[in-house]
Amino acid sequence: MLPNFVHIGAPKAASTWLWKVCGEHPDIYVPEAKPVNFFVGEYHNGIDWYESTHYGTWNGERAVGDLSNGYMVYERALERCARHLGRAKILMTVRPPIERSFVHWGHFMWRRKFTPEQVMSMEQIFKRGGFLHFMLWLGPSLYAMQLKRVYRYFPKEQVKILWYEELEEDPESFLADFFGFLEVDPNFRPGILNRYVGFPSPDNPETDLLKRGIDPEMKERLKPLVRDDIEEFQEMTGRDLSHWLE
Repeated sequence: MLPNFVHIGAPKAASTWLWKVCGEHPDIYVPEAKPVNFFVGEYHNGIDWYESTHYGTWNGERAVGDLSNGYMVYERALERCARHLGRAKILMTVRPPIERSFVHWGHFMWRRKFTPEQVMSMEQIFKRGGFLHFMLWLGPSLYAMQLKRVYRYFPKEQVKILWYEELEEDPESFLADFFGFLEVDPNFRPGILNRYVGFPSPDNPETDLLKRGIDPEMKERLKPLVRDDIEEFQEMTGRDLSHWLE
């Protein structure tokens, strides 16, 4: 059985939590490993390998998923998804772009186990890395650009935007919407409903570098870089996103 839904990103927008939620739902099958990222780094193994390796223990669950953040930012992965999973439902979870980029930066620094003296500020990263680092940290936050790419391969009725802010405000309603789109029991409530999963963990001292938040001056410098994309994404979704630039 191949997936009939794919969650393509964004990174640092609750994909690990969603994967664990899906693992608890009796009507949903997801691989034990996350992310799969087959259509990015393992495509050379072939679609039969993908099915047998990641979905070989499928047991009749109605919804079968692949949660892989790398697909959203890589057009070739989306083209491959469409080629093999053309009728699959596509989901994106988005959060305020600068906030997402900041958490992404923090996760990278934490995973590399840098000492406080080794941690590079976001400002240092942008100065030293140029376009490459701009696309690494801010690229996944340019949702209009990503969504236009998705629409080149999947019709709009197959695509669902999920809002991280709604998850924070009301996880039950967020999940009911998510489950409804997948056409599984929308009333199921997982054991991790009100638990934080992934990075940053509130009880992990290694995430202290995020507690002070992004430098206000740096935030002001980043706003012009995402403004046009936010305004376009606002038009595409019909949702007021002006607070993303506050």
